[in-house]
Amino acid sequence: MPGGRRNAAGRAGPNGRSSNNYAGSANINGRSNSGERAVGSGVDDRRIDEIYGGKSLAPKHVPIPVVPVDGQLTFEALSLAISIIAACLQLLNLYRTVWWLPHSYNNYSMNFYLIDPYLLIFIFTMMARRFVYTLLRQFIDTLLPVRWLPAIQKIMRISLLITVMSILCWCLYHMAERHNSMKIFYLCYPYKPLHNCSLNASAIRAEVFTLRSDFNRRLKRALFSSSGSAYVCGIAPIIFVPPHLHFNIPWVVQHVILFWLGRISACFAQSYPVRYCDVLHRAALHLGRWVKIENRNNHIYAQPWNDTVLWPHGSIVRHNREIYRSEGLCTAAEPGLIQ
Repeated sequence: MPGGRRNAAGRAGPNGRSSNNYAGSANINGRSNSGERAVGSGVDDRRIDEIYGGKSLAPKHVPIPVVPVDGQLTFEALSLAISIIAACLQLLNLYRTVWWLPHSYNNYSMNFYLIDPYLLIFIFTMMARRFVYTLLRQFIDTLLPVRWLPAIQKIMRISLLITVMSILCWCLYHMAERHNSMKIFYLCYPYKPLHNCSLNASAIRAEVFTLRSDFNRRLKRALFSSSGSAYVCGIAPIIFVPPHLHFNIPWVVQHVILFWLGRISACFAQSYPVRYCDVLHRAALHLGRWVKIENRNNHIYAQPWNDTVLWPHGSIVRHNREIYRSEGLCTAAEPGLIQ
C-alpha cells in the first residue's frame, strides 16, 4: 500500500461513519471531508500517487473536543436581560438618592420622576428587537412548511421593521418635545460555514475566500452589536439627564466601559466559537503559503505557477517575475497574494 494512504472504512464505526464530525461523503476529488481517500476511488488515487510520489498532500486534522455554545435564541435572551440590567444600573447611578439619611426628604432609592418614560421605551425597543426577531423566526421555522418559509419570513421582517420604526419614531417625537433637539440627534449613532477537505486548488482558494468574508461579517456584527448596546444602555441615559442633576462622572463612565467590554467579549465568544476557529485553522492548513526568495540564484529551477495544481512542500515556482517557495504540507494559495 503506498505511503500516506488510509482505509476510510477501517476508521469508521459500526454504522460505517467516521467519528470525525467533519467527515462526510466523498467529494469529486475522491476524498472525504476529513481529508481521507474514499473507497472506490482507486483511479484518482493512482493518478495522485504517481504525481506526488505516493505522498498524501491532505493535512491531518487533530480533532478537538466538543465545546457547547449557546443557541441563537438563548444568546439573544441573555443579551436582552444583561442589557436591561445594565441600563437600570446606569439609571441608578444617575438618579440615586440619599434616602437612608435621617433628614432626607426622599422616600425611594431613585428620583423616578426625573426619568423620561419615553427614553425607557426607546431603550427597551432597541434592545429587544433582535430577541423578538430570533423568537419569531424560530417559531415560524418550526410550525410552517418549508415551501412557505421564504415568503413568510420576508413578511415577518417587514412587519417587525415597521413596528419597531413606528415605536421609535413615537418615542423620539415625545422626547423632542421635552428635550433639546440636539439630544435627539445624538441618538442617531453610526450604525456558520463548514470546512471541506479537498485536493482541488481552486476549491481551496474559493473556500478560504468565503471563510474570510464570513469572518469579516461576524466581526462587524459583533462590534456593532456590542457598541450599540453600550451606547443605548449606557450613554443614552446620560444624554437625557436634566441640566440641574449632579452625578459622579467617573462612576458612570466606568460603568459604560465595563459593560461594553463584557458585551464585546460575549459577542466574540458567540460569533467565534472553538469549532469555527478550528474550521479556519483547517482551511489555512490546506491553503498553505508562499515565501518570496529574495536572493535568487540563476541555477534554481522554478516551474511556472499553475492555479490548478496543489503544490507540495518545498516547491519553487515563478509568478509575476518573482520566485517563491512553498511552505506547509500543501500550498494552494496564489504567490504574492495576501489571502
